[in-house]
Amino acid sequence: MTDTIITIGYAGWALEDLYELCEAVNGILVDVRFAPDASRTPAYNREALEAYFGNRYVWIRELGNRGYHGHAIDLVDFERGAARVRELVEAGYTPILLCGCPNPFTCHRRQVAERLACLWGMKVLEIRRIGRAVDPEQLRLFARPKTGTRAVRVPASKRVVAGGGSRRPVRGGNSNDHCT
Repeated sequence: MTDTIITIGYAGWALEDLYELCEAVNGILVDVRFAPDASRTPAYNREALEAYFGNRYVWIRELGNRGYHGHAIDLVDFERGAARVRELVEAGYTPILLCGCPNPFTCHRRQVAERLACLWGMKVLEIRRIGRAVDPEQLRLFARPKTGTRAVRVPASKRVVAGGGSRRPVRGGNSNDHCT
């Protein structure tokens, strides 16, 4: 079972790179958008993602943010969504939470990931496309088990961003209420 929850804002990502990430970490894209219809980037509509990724994609509306138009974060049904993600983790997949927001610090996916991580004692990695830097933790994440010396090709433009919490107001309390 995995010990990591990955989060991604799809801005700037090629579908091929996302698929490579899924393959490298035995991941499944967990779309946490309230309404997965990207009018400016049709490749990221739900139907297009389902067609491209097949069983490596799932939309979990329960983890969507009803307040995605700049209001307080208001998840549809966190407990029910968490149960669905837990099933994926127990099946051996690494959940890759996907949203359209480029900044994890202003996106609800960060709160979702942190709450899931607190429930299950996991860590959260945000992988972003910034420049050409590769963080050492990124390299560890993509390394194959030591059955040889091969490593998965890491697209050089991905970077892990660590630390920080949600900076948006959370309905029903602050974002750390779930981790005591």
